[in-house]
Amino acid sequence: MPTLMWFVDGKPSDYDGRGREPEQIVEWVLRKAGPPSKELSCDGLEQIAKSDKFSVVYFGNTEDAAYNDLLVGFARKDLFINFYHQTDSECAAKFDVPFGSLTFFRQFETTKNVY
Repeated sequence: MPTLMWFVDGKPSDYDGRGREPEQIVEWVLRKAGPPSKELSCDGLEQIAKSDKFSVVYFGNTEDAAYNDLLVGFARKDLFINFYHQTDSECAAKFDVPFGSLTFFRQFETTKNVY
């Protein structure tokens, strides 16, 4: 099979998705081309934090430099972690994290890591 490449700002990167089936390649392209994160309700984030093996949530405004500098860069590179954002400061308080922070949730060891 030919090598698949993705270009961002003229810089190529190799296909790093899972599998070579058409559905898997389409999923990879959609994740690369789509928004870097999904906005979820606070209740939705509670469920995700408990169910996703790995997830990253930005609690803050998507116009903030921290969102672009932290979350967007990671989301464009990693296809195996789910990325979300929540713009309600009360939701951040419910999770006991600072508004404007990036939080990594996982289902083992330390389940919440705030950056």
